[in-house]
Amino acid sequence: MGVNVPNFGPGTAPGLLRRWAQTVEGLGFDLLMISDHIAVTPDVAEQYPPPFYEPFTMLAWLAGLTGTIRLGTTVLIVPYRHPLLIARMAANLNELSGGRLVLGVGVGWAVQEFDALGVPFRQRGKLTEAPVTAPGRLAGEGTIDQIADDLAQLHLLGADTVVLDPFNGQPGETLHPEAAWSALATVTARTRHLRE
Repeated sequence: MGVNVPNFGPGTAPGLLRRWAQTVEGLGFDLLMISDHIAVTPDVAEQYPPPFYEPFTMLAWLAGLTGTIRLGTTVLIVPYRHPLLIARMAANLNELSGGRLVLGVGVGWAVQEFDALGVPFRQRGKLTEAPVTAPGRLAGEGTIDQIADDLAQLHLLGADTVVLDPFNGQPGETLHPEAAWSALATVTARTRHLRE
């Protein structure tokens, strides 16, 4: 099971983020995920206020603070970065973390953020989905239909990872994560037998 840790909002001082990582790993969760936004424009800040840590930077830092937990992005917004840059950063982070990177990707939703980055919002799908027709296509590559089929196949094969997102939409809650940690401890205690 995994936890989506808030990498945004008023409760994101480095010491608190370190405690999040140590708590989640200490409770036995096997995946810690974070979100992606580059420009905290008004449409983003309404739901995810600053500061908002860039995911590759934060995951690299967390890799040095943790030992075994997998680290990943809930949705890395592909059109914000050149695909070769994403591939290079992901490969480097995966290597430096001992193979612990889990990369979730998507097309994004924040119109003002796209404008701020000079990326055409209406082209975000096209920028993200060129169908992959080569015989060596990997799961998770290609169009949304290809990826949906991959996910269906993984489900049939018994995929069992679940990501828990303790953020309930109130930015102030990031200052007091203890309630979320307690809830996560309860969940892990109740489901420990499922992993054994």
